[in-house]
Amino acid sequence: MSPEQAAGGTEVDGRSDLYSLACVTYEMLGGQPPFTGPTAESLVHQHMTAEPSPITNLRPGVPDAIAGALARALAKTPADRFSPATQFAEAMMPPVHLAEAAARRGHPVRVAGLFVLASVAVLGVVYFLMMQLGLPGWVIPGAVVLLVAGLPIMVVTGQLETRRAVARSKGEAQSQQRGLQALFTWRRATLGGVLAFAGLGLVTVAYGAMRVLGIGSVGTLMAIGVLDERGQLIVAEFENGTSDSTLGSTVTEAFRIDLAQSPVVSLMPDRAISGALARMERDPGTVLDVATALELAEREGVRAVVAGEIRTLGSGFVFAARLVSSGDGQELVALRESAADEGEIIAAVDRLSAKLRERIGESLRTIRSTEPLKQVTTG
Repeated sequence: MSPEQAAGGTEVDGRSDLYSLACVTYEMLGGQPPFTGPTAESLVHQHMTAEPSPITNLRPGVPDAIAGALARALAKTPADRFSPATQFAEAMMPPVHLAEAAARRGHPVRVAGLFVLASVAVLGVVYFLMMQLGLPGWVIPGAVVLLVAGLPIMVVTGQLETRRAVARSKGEAQSQQRGLQALFTWRRATLGGVLAFAGLGLVTVAYGAMRVLGIGSVGTLMAIGVLDERGQLIVAEFENGTSDSTLGSTVTEAFRIDLAQSPVVSLMPDRAISGALARMERDPGTVLDVATALELAEREGVRAVVAGEIRTLGSGFVFAARLVSSGDGQELVALRESAADEGEIIAAVDRLSAKLRERIGESLRTIRSTEPLKQVTTG
């Protein structure tokens, strides 16, 4: 029982347990407890007032460093003891064991393994935040780059920390380290990683702010006032530059289906388009090429037209989509996507429409929550 606990003190913490641990350690090394007496009262009194005999009086072979650590752990005043208890454990450990422990902690395989596990956890958190907060897709690759760069830094830090521990165990005086080696410590390596991810976070926040406020090339069309939320768009028939005559209408319809799911985009209904074509003295079933769509949009007060084209590239396909202003024909956005083969066409159209919705101003979170086109078209 520690002196403060024996005295009935109210402020008893872990240092009281450390005192009890030191009593057990003293008996393990010396063969008897630090205090002996005929009654419990006499033992309590000694714990409160008497100093224990140095452990070296009972066991001369105990190293001075361990004897000193034990005496400190048995101090009457809690403030004079070790805190936290790990300091006591390190003080009781011979220097050579400290070096061995440091070598185990700094082994490249162990460091790399722990770093990979931590990286998986970090990427999981980043992915969760990206999906929940609507962060840009490049956040994950950015985090991967930082983690890949951090792995060799942590491995080198482990090697240097092991060398320092070995030098201390041999009693070698360590010259003041300068240059890059001085930067490779566990504390600095960890702090550097935290700062790197903090920097990634700041860049992400700045990107989001610029996007919402319409600053620079990342500003959305809604943010800069080119388009209004739920403002109507007209999708013109995709220009088909392939040998498949049905591909143009298929891709156009798939693109319309995906855009129709957006909460910030409103497509001009087919009935309204047919009525407008009739007023223009055109066949209501006329295929909307870009020129017709722009003319119709200008007459009906629709601010922009989506124009697209499909081209073959080897055995694959290239898809392009442009958002064109109906007033002056200015190209507002130009985007491209590719598909390796026919099986990738719908997925490529899905990515293309997602890019367009992002540039218009839709939240990345709602874009990612949209049901994929492949499921929409087959469901």
